[in-house]
Amino acid sequence: MTDVQNIFLIFSGIFWTTSLQSYSRYCPFDTSIIDIKNIRRFIVSFVIINIIPIFYTFIIFNHIRGCCIDFNNFFGIVSFNFAHFGTVRIYHGVIFSKQTRDIFYTPDKINCIIDKLNTGNIDSAWAHIVPGLFYWIIFIILGFMLVT
Repeated sequence: MTDVQNIFLIFSGIFWTTSLQSYSRYCPFDTSIIDIKNIRRFIVSFVIINIIPIFYTFIIFNHIRGCCIDFNNFFGIVSFNFAHFGTVRIYHGVIFSKQTRDIFYTPDKINCIIDKLNTGNIDSAWAHIVPGLFYWIIFIILGFMLVT
């Protein structure tokens, strides 16, 4: 394992745990009442919050071949890890947009989450999914351009 790969894993852990704080307002793993909406939310949340970031980290880790830390490698590593914040946007679009929130939440839970979000305006799914994908695309391309 190279120094660049080690630093990538450290930063990946920091950025991933920082992004995890953003998910708590959506109650992704609330299994206090077992019903179909909670089960759907649990499964989709598990895939988006846990499985996708692990695969992303594994794929990027295996493609990084830099040997020493310099300015470009360092900012390339940081750039790769900013993509984790795109996952937060995609998660919101999938779980809590106008089109999907009734699939995953009861009306009482929807009102509770809207209060936590502190906004009455919930956008469409594409208003969150498209910027989340841009986060991924832009920061991955930038990372590969910088890491040698």
